[in-house]
Amino acid sequence: MNLPLQYKNFEYEALPSPTSIRLLRPVHIQKTPEAASINGVPLLQFVLEPSEHNDRPLYDALSYTWENPKPVRHGLPDEYVTQHKHVIAVNGRLLYITRNLYEALYRLQEPCRLSEDIDKRYQPWNKTRLIQAGEEGSLTLVMRCLEQGADHACQDKFGETALHYAAENGYPEIVKALLFAGAQPTTLDNSNRDPLACCIARKRRRWDETREILRNWVSQRGDNSHSEASTHGRGVSLWIDAICINQDDIAERNSQVAMMSQIYGSARCVVAWLGEEDDTTNAAFNCLSNIPQPVLQPTKVLARSYRNSYTRYCDHQRGKVLDINDRPHNIAMSVADVQSVINLFTRTWFSRTWVIQEATLAKDIYMICGSFHFEWSSIFALLFMLFGESASNDILSNGGPTAKFGKAGPGAQILTLFAIRSRNALMSRDATNARKSFLETDTVNPLCHQLSLLALFLLTWDFAVSDPRDKVFALLNVSGCSEGLTADYSKSIAEVFTEMAMILLRAEGYNKAYDLNGTMLDELEPLELLSFIQKPRAPRWKKSPMVPAFNVQLVSTRIYDDRYNAAGGRQAGISNPQAGILKVDISIVDTIAEVEEYPPEEGYRRIKNNDTIGLWLMIVSRLSPTYHSGESRIGAFWKTLASEHLKKSNRPDSAERYVQNMVLQWVAEHRRKDSIERHTDLCKIVEELLNADSSDLFLSISELINSNKGPMGKGWEMGTEERLFRWGLVRYMRGRCLMRTQLGYLAISSKDARPKDFVVIIAGGRTPFILRQSSNNQFTFIGEAYVHGIMYGEWLERQDCNFQPVEIR
Repeated sequence: MNLPLQYKNFEYEALPSPTSIRLLRPVHIQKTPEAASINGVPLLQFVLEPSEHNDRPLYDALSYTWENPKPVRHGLPDEYVTQHKHVIAVNGRLLYITRNLYEALYRLQEPCRLSEDIDKRYQPWNKTRLIQAGEEGSLTLVMRCLEQGADHACQDKFGETALHYAAENGYPEIVKALLFAGAQPTTLDNSNRDPLACCIARKRRRWDETREILRNWVSQRGDNSHSEASTHGRGVSLWIDAICINQDDIAERNSQVAMMSQIYGSARCVVAWLGEEDDTTNAAFNCLSNIPQPVLQPTKVLARSYRNSYTRYCDHQRGKVLDINDRPHNIAMSVADVQSVINLFTRTWFSRTWVIQEATLAKDIYMICGSFHFEWSSIFALLFMLFGESASNDILSNGGPTAKFGKAGPGAQILTLFAIRSRNALMSRDATNARKSFLETDTVNPLCHQLSLLALFLLTWDFAVSDPRDKVFALLNVSGCSEGLTADYSKSIAEVFTEMAMILLRAEGYNKAYDLNGTMLDELEPLELLSFIQKPRAPRWKKSPMVPAFNVQLVSTRIYDDRYNAAGGRQAGISNPQAGILKVDISIVDTIAEVEEYPPEEGYRRIKNNDTIGLWLMIVSRLSPTYHSGESRIGAFWKTLASEHLKKSNRPDSAERYVQNMVLQWVAEHRRKDSIERHTDLCKIVEELLNADSSDLFLSISELINSNKGPMGKGWEMGTEERLFRWGLVRYMRGRCLMRTQLGYLAISSKDARPKDFVVIIAGGRTPFILRQSSNNQFTFIGEAYVHGIMYGEWLERQDCNFQPVEIR
């Protein structure tokens, strides 16, 4: 069908009803010299028309990123900035869309890349991928296999075809698709049963509907209502947010966002566009295509070959010289292969907040990267069954601090997507396979259910958005309860974030998260949100210090931990929180006397800096020789720096030893780098501090002062656990300083803390906090704190401990 082309901008017409949506249908244009083109490239043409829920054709929902599909390094040019528009024709008029969306639509008009061995047999039952897809009920995968030329006549060890399995399991849409593709309903299995007999014998799911389709196949052949279902995006209609919603109409935008669960839940599948391929995509495709399906309980040999691949990749990352393309015996993937899947899984699609909703609500997910097509189930098998979740997080995460609930750090958001889908889409293949794999049962644990909005919000902290308000709006259709929030784009960012912050501070309702086996992972507590208030560069919209920058990754590892109990049994009393104002009861502990001067260098270079540890030791030297807890001041220092590690380690003494070794090694390096006079002065301080330390040091003090090599020169080596400790310390101290209070406590808190700021206990709080007084009974929030000696309720045991109501703004 050729529509007359008008060189005018496309204009939206109002939707006919509140339940209407628009669907985009491709128009296939004959490639002739007269066909419309842009710079020699044929103009993509579409029809956009409204559709009602009760009379809606088959459609796919396209999921993609509005901006660059790959991470862009800071300072480098971005060819996908939203100002760079491409043109398509919609209803005969011109519509300008982003480059990434244009590339997705262009690719969807092309035939997909054929698999080299689409009819490969998988043991032990000799099934092809098409047979497996028919048995699993994946219409999406059946379509893909048929597109790639899969032989629908293939029979497994029992003589059954894909049509047999689709029929006996009651999947009428798959039965229709296979019949239209040419599958024979008269083929007999080893028990002389045709697909109809299998259907009637099993009586599963929608078996009666399936039975009628098979019985009436001759008359059904005239009905081509499902003939368009043989392709993804090629003939079938599409729902695309940027095109199907009038983005300039706020009322329509609000209404359509509220319907997202219906839109994605009704789609045949979600087509995930990951962007154009690069020079590593082919390798990733080959790696994922070679994974046997399904991998519910991989053999020890198979699992070991993938774990060995992970170990070899880690060796390469640590500097070991290896041939990155070599694949030795018992190694499933080369270093280059592992890097190729990392490049694929860290594309921006996986870290986009809207994807959470799209992936969770989807019946099935079909992934496309350039001309390559990927199976969601293969990705699950690689990350969880073959590498394992912990190893997958190690190779994908960029080392940033995690927010809450999940093990996945920034960069490993794909693991979080699987975690949410396995809980919120309990009947999906992902969830079913996860239960069968990890629990060896398909029984749903009643505790492992849909996450609350608050739990979901914190779990997905590291996901990104273009519009900050979507950090909240994109989750409303996925969570169990909306907490009274609605998607309203007439509200400012500050209004949306402040409203969400006040709900999080109260943390009312059920906010627990459980593992698949029913083990509780964590829960959200009142006031816990205060530990998320960290201070990177303040966004322009930010008005209240009490409202976190929800759209910015955490700067440092949170101090909060449910092992701490600074407020003892004192319950939280949050009085009618207003916008950006928190009314609570506090007990003033002390004031800050000295704060470490924050160095210009961040990361590990800060710890290696000539001045950092020297400044720390100077602060410690001004404490009383005997600390409040009865230990030495240097002992308190070891524990303060090791506090984050101590929360998780089964060997508390090891963390303190790590700190000691780090300080001692630094002193030796200081001797080589600095003047003799300065080094002598430093050593006097160190000697004074260490003389009071009862722990056994790796070096004697005299050896330490005169050593050029430190512990490393005496045979001590830094092991893997210590390396992890040091990097953990780097993340923990990022944006934070060591400080001393007037009463002689040692603390770690925000670098924004200043002398005379107050150290307080907030009723119901797990940790102490730093506040700055602005007027009588009014304070500004600075940050959470670790204060050695009052983390477990010791302050409340004092007779002079009392609480007073204040406002924190």
